[in-house]
Amino acid sequence: MHFSLVIMRQQKSIPIFSKSEFWAHEFLDMAKKASVQTFKTKQVIAQAGKPIAPCLYVIRSGAIQITCEKKGTVNTFVSGDYFNDGLLKHNSAEGQLISSATIEVIEDAKVSVLSQEVIMSVVGSISRLGNPLPPISAKLDRNLKLDDLKKERVLGLGAFGKVWLVQCKNTGAIYALKTVYKKQIIRNKLYNHIMMEKNIMASVNHPFIINLITTFQDVRSLYFVTNFIQGGELFSVIHKPNSDGVNNDAARFYAANVIESLSHLHKRNICYRDLKPENVLIDKDGYCILIDMGFAKVVLDKTLTMCGTPEYLSPELVLHKGHNRGADDWAFGVLVYEIIVGQSPFYRPGTNQQSLLRRIVACAYAFPDKDLHGIEVVDDAKDLITGLLTRNPQQRLGSFANGDDDIKNHPWFGGIFNSDDLVNKKFQAPWKPNIKDEKDASNFDDYSHEEDEMYVSYPDELSAEQQQLFAEF
Repeated sequence: MHFSLVIMRQQKSIPIFSKSEFWAHEFLDMAKKASVQTFKTKQVIAQAGKPIAPCLYVIRSGAIQITCEKKGTVNTFVSGDYFNDGLLKHNSAEGQLISSATIEVIEDAKVSVLSQEVIMSVVGSISRLGNPLPPISAKLDRNLKLDDLKKERVLGLGAFGKVWLVQCKNTGAIYALKTVYKKQIIRNKLYNHIMMEKNIMASVNHPFIINLITTFQDVRSLYFVTNFIQGGELFSVIHKPNSDGVNNDAARFYAANVIESLSHLHKRNICYRDLKPENVLIDKDGYCILIDMGFAKVVLDKTLTMCGTPEYLSPELVLHKGHNRGADDWAFGVLVYEIIVGQSPFYRPGTNQQSLLRRIVACAYAFPDKDLHGIEVVDDAKDLITGLLTRNPQQRLGSFANGDDDIKNHPWFGGIFNSDDLVNKKFQAPWKPNIKDEKDASNFDDYSHEEDEMYVSYPDELSAEQQQLFAEF
């Protein structure tokens, strides 16, 4: 009886039930009839595009991940969480229910399951059920408003807007505010793209990945509020005025930071697809933060979309053969090479893009000679890079059963990942930026000439139909 009461209390806290006028005995009857099921790690409860039964799942222990490839959302549910409540009102007369997401167990789970059939046997008609709330990422701060933010200076320019340094008038907190012009998104037919970027950013939470604080919109623009990373780009660390590349120990530290963030994405079926030194910032402690999820995509099998920076494209991307997270592992190999050597493995002076892509497909690169070039690439680093820059994605390091763990466990990393010391920032960074205060943006280029807020290029208003494209932002 005690367990039934626990289930009953959980049911009453779920909007689709709390908005229903059920009697106490009906709640208790449903709780008694709920089944308890156990699932093993990696077990797939439902697969996108396949039939699914309309059931409510309440997690008692373990963890379950739900991935919607179309929307670009990845959500992890743990003890006390529930999911699939939105399926309970499905009308069987409308045909078979097809899952829009893949539901996979990522940690052995025990789950209470309440089927639509059981609910109907107790309350009679499914029409008595209330309406579930639309899903909102728990990590987003919905108390912060656009009017709370004071613009301080422009940090950077993008294809569709600007990035501002802003300060909260109420708390004094400092953020970065990315603005994206709606008209530009519509002209380039990128509304689904921008929604996926927002959903992916809201789905991830890791100290080495840019943190989405919240989002806003007004009649002209979309806004992303993130934490402000003050140390500038990894590119500037690698490419100094008088030298290129860093020593082996520093390279190992930066590479470990990056693979840690990529691994977090890959475990959530997210391909990053735009790895390069410009998309890695250095925080105040000297650690790497992965930014810009503009090309990131939820991929359960393969995707054919062509995107990325030419020097970092994998052979399968160049050949349009379809790609998955293995393309990120290839790009990571290119990045490790560039961090150590100071240039891309496929770059040649005076090269054009066509010859660059041919060398990528042929996997034609070489390591510098220490005596001849004065650059040392130790044997373990060579072995790691060679494993990553493997033409066949199925044979590439990171593509086997252990995934990115095979990369992390490579001898070059020397056991960095044997503990949580890296993510807890217990290692001494090779370089820490000199930062005067929390508003210090001296490690970024000066864009003061871009601080005019005139919308000269986009004076026309959007129609109601166009505004509706951004309703779920």
